[in-house]
Amino acid sequence: MDFGIQTPEKSGYKFNEVASLTGVKPYVLRFWETEFHQISPLQTEDGIKSYDKSDLLVIKTIKKLLFEDKKSIPEAKKVLDAELEAMANAKIEVEDSAQNTQDLKAQSQDLRNAIEEVIEKGTELASSSDDEGEFVCKAGPLASRFKKEVKVHQRSLGDKDVVSLVSAKKKLSKLLGQIQELEQKHGWN
Repeated sequence: MDFGIQTPEKSGYKFNEVASLTGVKPYVLRFWETEFHQISPLQTEDGIKSYDKSDLLVIKTIKKLLFEDKKSIPEAKKVLDAELEAMANAKIEVEDSAQNTQDLKAQSQDLRNAIEEVIEKGTELASSSDDEGEFVCKAGPLASRFKKEVKVHQRSLGDKDVVSLVSAKKKLSKLLGQIQELEQKHGWN
């Protein structure tokens, strides 16, 4: 949530800075620290409280819940707990999605490597050439069924190789589609 209050970027905020930035009176802020466990400033060795940006966000949220939404403290605690839990779950979901994307990219690369391996292992030099001296590649009955004659740089693929390539291409296309969906869903590029 953004409450339109600009906060300077730094690692720690002092008590009076937090009160000033959030518009919460110091005595109210002290009371909220006792009531809301979500406000958790660090204390230096000197006993000075140091708040971080997440503390500011929690304080601003509490202020909105109590003053604008007119919630009681117990109601505000419940709402705040629910919001923080939802944020934690969303973070876990994003982390899981990022891991899934990495896994899909790795599988995609494995499939690419497998396709290259099939092409390398399954190719042979064609034994005949056409009238123009070019080598012609025929993929056996599978190719004739599709009425295609494939000209490839001096290589010939067997039926099993073609089937393997088609299968690998389908899997690769599916994985790439899943990767693109995840990237769009989470704004990754």
